Amino acid sequence: MAKSWWGRFALLLVTVVFSVFYVVPTLFGLNPETSKFPVKQKMNMGLDLQGGLYMVLGVDFNRVYRDVLDRQGQGLENVFKDKNIPFTSVKTLRDASLGEDPRIEITFPEGQVTKAKEFIKSDYVSLRLAEEKGNVIQLGLSREFRQDIKDRTITQSIEVIRNRIDEFGVSEPSIVSQGTDRIVVELPGVKDIERAKELIGRTARLEFKLVNDKEMSPAQIASLVQSIEDEHKISYVEGKMKFSEYTRLINEKAKGKIPESNEILFERVKSFPGAPENQNRIPYLIHSRVEVTGDDLQDAGVGINPENRRPEVNLSFNPKGTVLFDKVTGEHIQERLAIVLDNVVHSAPVLQSRISNGRAVITLGQTMGDRAMMEAKDLATVLRAGALPAQLDFLEQRVVGPSLGQDSIHKGAMAALIGAAAVFLFVTFYYRLSGLIAVVTLLLNVLFVLACLVGLEATLTLPGIAGIALTVGIAVDSNVVIYERIREEIRLGKSVVSAVDSGFQKAFRTILDANVTNAAAALVLLVYGTGPIKGFAVTMLVGIVTTLFTAVFACKLIFDAYVTKLSSDRNAQISI
Repeated sequence: MAKSWWGRFALLLVTVVFSVFYVVPTLFGLNPETSKFPVKQKMNMGLDLQGGLYMVLGVDFNRVYRDVLDRQGQGLENVFKDKNIPFTSVKTLRDASLGEDPRIEITFPEGQVTKAKEFIKSDYVSLRLAEEKGNVIQLGLSREFRQDIKDRTITQSIEVIRNRIDEFGVSEPSIVSQGTDRIVVELPGVKDIERAKELIGRTARLEFKLVNDKEMSPAQIASLVQSIEDEHKISYVEGKMKFSEYTRLINEKAKGKIPESNEILFERVKSFPGAPENQNRIPYLIHSRVEVTGDDLQDAGVGINPENRRPEVNLSFNPKGTVLFDKVTGEHIQERLAIVLDNVVHSAPVLQSRISNGRAVITLGQTMGDRAMMEAKDLATVLRAGALPAQLDFLEQRVVGPSLGQDSIHKGAMAALIGAAAVFLFVTFYYRLSGLIAVVTLLLNVLFVLACLVGLEATLTLPGIAGIALTVGIAVDSNVVIYERIREEIRLGKSVVSAVDSGFQKAFRTILDANVTNAAAALVLLVYGTGPIKGFAVTMLVGIVTTLFTAVFACKLIFDAYVTKLSSDRNAQISI
């Protein structure tokens, strides 16, 4: 045989060997940690095959809008001072009746409203004038700005969740938006479901706020909370009420009894067995104004306290955060600064001196041992990955068990095998020995598809298995085109060698055209599809590439060897 044939044979042999090496760990279920096989990588299985967690999360836009208006209000207050625009007060209205349209209420001295309105109209296009009564105006977010906030919140939430999941170690998660206010999360292979849920849904809103000990002492706040609980029959019991709901009710009933622009927040502590429920939380009167936030963080890591050997979270701030932290600690020495995470006080140390190096520490209460270290790692992960821009509510949760996945694999694989076997039998019966050559190339095609999926770290889903079965159908169609062209050339009286060469050459354009058309459709599915649809598209695209390789290159290589043997006998006929 010619040297060119041996060169092509060597290329095919190397490709087959590498493909076999890539699929062996998956086919034989080798353990990557204990196996001595040179290839450790295994194929990623989708949620429908290996089980895992499926969740639908709802986004609380009411709180997002209120937070945006809070910042807008603070900004207006500072700008009014810089521009010498007189005003009496700026406050955010949080009435539930306003729904998704919270307001900023600004009170002006007599005759100053017109000047302020003109300034707001020219410089604050994100705000609209919602209501005007004398010297009091109410501002709301414009419709366009609300829509922009929705889009950005969904996008940011997906990105933050993806960052957290990446650090959690889940392979090939699916995180996509659904409608205008929902996010669908699929986590294949997740075993610790509760930890995953906590990591995903945790808002991790880190804030540093000053404690207002000057107007009300800790004893007075504790007495006020106790009287509110007794008067309004409010009691917090673990597991029967959300702590955030308890905090909201206490603050709602405390209106008029605490200074304006203040709120009551609690530090949760571990009490001894049998202690009253109200002893597991310490109330604080906190200034509502946020001095430093998690947005000003540069990094968060886990450290060990040298005194008590307990894990803690070490924070370092970016340049902006360092300046803000330096300012607040310098101006409020001997005052308490509360570290507030998700509206819960973690600690409220007294500022003994100015902290100018941009570093802080969060202690973790009374948790001990491995649980404390896991809690510290999760908290650092959440803070490092970024705070969710909105509160997420778990609207739906489904745990897909591995038994369902195994059943899907078994039935899907069985269907694919039966379909492939039927194709193989028909091709062999109709094209005889040439049909057997086609069967060999089809088997190589499936091998190459599986190897490519492992190498690309793609996820195999149930639709992906359907894609492999469809690839076999497309590939055999290419063989049919080639064989029918060869038959036509033989009927025209050409020699076997000439007929085979002409058949492959003339069929190539038709095969290429058909596969490019399929690839275009698969690309559309890949770009615009989600979840299983993407898995099907990836398998299809890989199958198209391997089909061209096996039908045109591998099949021609085997035919060349077959025809070379026939050429020694002038009377021999090709079995086609």
